[in-house]
Amino acid sequence: MSFVKVVALIINSVLVLLLLLTLYYYYHFNKISGYKKRLNKNDYIKKEDNSNLYDYLINIYHKIRDFINGILSKSYFLSDYAKRYEKYTNKDDPENNNPMTYITIKVLCGLFILVLLLLSDANNVVNATLANIILGFIIGFFLPDLLLIGRNKLVKKDMENEMLKAVTIMNNSFKVGYSIMQTIDITENEISGNLKDEFKKISRDLHYGLDLETVFKRFSKRVNMQIATYMATSLTILNKTGGNIIKVFSSIERTIFDNRKLEEELRNLSAPAKFLYRILVFVPLIFVLLIYVLDPTYFTPLFSNPLGYLIILVVLVLYILYIIIVKRVIRIKEY
Repeated sequence: MSFVKVVALIINSVLVLLLLLTLYYYYHFNKISGYKKRLNKNDYIKKEDNSNLYDYLINIYHKIRDFINGILSKSYFLSDYAKRYEKYTNKDDPENNNPMTYITIKVLCGLFILVLLLLSDANNVVNATLANIILGFIIGFFLPDLLLIGRNKLVKKDMENEMLKAVTIMNNSFKVGYSIMQTIDITENEISGNLKDEFKKISRDLHYGLDLETVFKRFSKRVNMQIATYMATSLTILNKTGGNIIKVFSSIERTIFDNRKLEEELRNLSAPAKFLYRILVFVPLIFVLLIYVLDPTYFTPLFSNPLGYLIILVVLVLYILYIIIVKRVIRIKEY
């Protein structure tokens, strides 16, 4: 089946699913509206209904997720596997404070891919063999990890941008004569973004009575930044041996500022090379896509015999080596 038919099949499946959800919502909404009209006649409620389809679907999703979450939480293996996702949780957010939730989302994504695969098999688009089913579930299961990695990179970049501001505020606070506890509280109120949440955790840990070394070791491990490690080590040493904390934080501030200038220069120097790298990587894919759109049967001989599969494997290996070599050639090492 051609690419256009596959896209049409996916669109039709999504539309049917949305239609069924809309009909179910319409029936449920009318049923609730009838109850409310009867209650309004007796003046029991006068509250305006602000519900909408999006909120209703989100509530259904949360119920399904919580139900599956409760089942998966009984597995010792999955509970142990979920611990690696603790760094993505937010203890202040009730919707995002359980690492098992990520496992549930991964399972739901795997099941979603299976549904698409079975629909494609029902319409004779793809043969849903056991190998395809297992591969489809594995792809869906690990697909959210790519999103989490991308999100984690954005969070880390945001914290790096705020770190200079945080260190400057801490340095000025120490110059005024504030204690470490007061400095952390002031910095928490002055900064924004993801780093603000980290300073909230530092302040909460200190208020709970944890020692300074443990608190900043946790902070350094969570953010995984060189400056955070330097800050944690400096505060730990100063807390044990004493010293001029103003000089130390002035040095940290100057180091961050110099690193920022160096990173900016490196970014400007490597911009043409990175642009060339993207072109060299994506041009082969664009050519393959254009050939397939112009002639969907062009690559059919490759999938009709074992030699064709061998050629595809060789091409993929060469393409991966090509990406690695080009990336190493244009990479600028940082010392």
